[in-house]
Amino acid sequence: MNFTILGILEPTVEDSSKLKNTIRIYREVCNYISTIAYDEGCFNSVALHHLTYKEVRIKYDIPANFVVRARDKVVLTYKKNRKKLHVFKRLSIDLDNRLLSISSSSNEEVVVSIATINKRIKSKLVIDTSQKEFLKYPIIKARLTLEAEKYIMSIIVRSEHFIDKEE
Repeated sequence: MNFTILGILEPTVEDSSKLKNTIRIYREVCNYISTIAYDEGCFNSVALHHLTYKEVRIKYDIPANFVVRARDKVVLTYKKNRKKLHVFKRLSIDLDNRLLSISSSSNEEVVVSIATINKRIKSKLVIDTSQKEFLKYPIIKARLTLEAEKYIMSIIVRSEHFIDKEE
């Protein structure tokens, strides 16, 4: 069983602009890869990587891990239904440990560092005090979603660390 930490990111106005631009381009990349996957009938992660990786890197000029995360997101959606083209509308981005890191400052604030298409940004992450202790466990994955001008961060941490505590 995994544990999910939810919080609100509070970027500066400048960093918010960088994040929003990155999320929009990520969504565009997902839709581009989705179109290729559908048109070619290619839903295998490795095969789709060979079909899209270099072209996407050149066309969108984005870091490698964004391309990989977008491809994986597309492949995952097509596991459910391959009969129709999948179009991504939501403003969200999947993050891994290369695109996201988390630390705590001396005054107990949680600070996240997130890669954008321009450069990394650092921002305060507001989470419930009871969830802070779980940030020391390995992160499986995270998602940043932009809804109503708020950045909502969902972080999933590895579960086996909690089992030992209960026994």
